[in-house]
Amino acid sequence: MAILTYAQAKAQVAKVVGNQADTTILSEAGDAIQRAFDKLDKNDFEWTFKETSGASDISIVAGTTDYNLPADFRKVYSCRTITNDKRPLQYVSQRAWDKHTWDQTSYQFLFAYNIIPRGSNTQDKIRVIGTPSRSDTLRVRYYRTLTRPSTDGTALDIVERYQDWVIFYSRYLVLAEHREMDTAMFWKGMADEMWGMMTSEDQIQPEEDTNMVPGALAAPTFPPTHPYYTLLQQDGL
Repeated sequence: MAILTYAQAKAQVAKVVGNQADTTILSEAGDAIQRAFDKLDKNDFEWTFKETSGASDISIVAGTTDYNLPADFRKVYSCRTITNDKRPLQYVSQRAWDKHTWDQTSYQFLFAYNIIPRGSNTQDKIRVIGTPSRSDTLRVRYYRTLTRPSTDGTALDIVERYQDWVIFYSRYLVLAEHREMDTAMFWKGMADEMWGMMTSEDQIQPEEDTNMVPGALAAPTFPPTHPYYTLLQQDGL
């Protein structure tokens, strides 16, 4: 089975209500599919299929802390500098940074980041900590938002094995709108069962569990010029 197009998905949803050629019902089916995608995006579960296949490389400029993230950004899952310091950056909230640092002036290296939600901005932003004193490249890998289908020929933006959930949940939404609650609840049960399978299958892989990470990777990392670097070397980390 291939990934369904938007038109094929609408037809599969519409057939549980009535005539698949009825434009009103097809429109309702389309709205339901959009709402199903909204649910996938708004859920806090970090679906692995939403990890970007590439990365966003951001040019760091001395003295500049805030940078735009891609339009489809949802959540960071790794962040590192790759030009000069070549090291991972850890997430630190702005409040923690303000509470625990006295001097927030320029540093020779970056060691953390936080996220500024878009709010009134057109894009989310990433803020690097501390203030960069030289140029670098920041590589951000992230969980993306799903692309909503817009035309009938558009393929659904979901892996093939999960697309049935979109159909089941959309059928539930359309039937509930038509007050056909017995049938609606059947499809909700089917959708819920598949949701459980999806979240179970899509959990973090065992080799990514903290207990299986070598100690050298689990320890904090610092550049050789940082005083903590020497201390960690003495401790054998």
